[in-house]
Amino acid sequence: YMATPAMVAGPLRASPSGITPPDHTVPPPGTIKAAFFDVGNVILPFDYHRASRRLVEHSDKSEDEIYTVLTAGDHAKQFERGEITSDEYYRWLTTPEGIGLTMPYAAFAIAFKDIFTIDEGTVDAMKRLRGAGYRIYIVSNTNPLHKEHFLARYAAIFSLTDGFVASYEVGMMKNDKRIFEIALKSAGLEGKEVVYFDDVPAYVKNAMSYGIHAREFYQGVEPVPYITQALRDAARESVRASASGFVNQI
Repeated sequence: YMATPAMVAGPLRASPSGITPPDHTVPPPGTIKAAFFDVGNVILPFDYHRASRRLVEHSDKSEDEIYTVLTAGDHAKQFERGEITSDEYYRWLTTPEGIGLTMPYAAFAIAFKDIFTIDEGTVDAMKRLRGAGYRIYIVSNTNPLHKEHFLARYAAIFSLTDGFVASYEVGMMKNDKRIFEIALKSAGLEGKEVVYFDDVPAYVKNAMSYGIHAREFYQGVEPVPYITQALRDAARESVRASASGFVNQI
């Protein structure tokens, strides 16, 4: 996972009597059949400082330098594109060109993986969507150490999903929009049948290029009403698009 700027929540909807209560009702599947989710900062908030603060005790680099290497370095990107293995990434970190890490691999792996917490609101929304009959897929910039951690530590969450497109397994990150084509093909769906949630605007835009109803996931948003409203909005958009297409054929 690469670090991204924090977002702020959008405004609440107002009514003549004041602020309307959030709507937690999940609309039944119809034209929208599935929800695609990013992991980091959508399902699992993360903070690489949790790792860099532990690694700095075993490196001659500063904590800020280590944080930058872990979040924005070329080798971190190669790791998430699957161009290098976990062992190769670790061995590079032990070199002077890396961070001169002296920590054993097993200890490094623990520190590197222990950066996530749970957004209980998003998990609640996923459970509601699953219960209503929606299919759920993951599209994630990630690496083998983190995916392994997700499936072990958060097994109950990821058991809700029908598929997982990981950047390191398909050889591209979400700055390459083709990853969304791969995700749609793996799910057997068209973009117009999917709502996608990601905290990075550029990835939202890339998903939209395949007709996906993509929504930016803001820090501080209340997940259940935000996600269920997105489903309702996407269904209306699909109906309008179908009606427009029909009219244009007449």
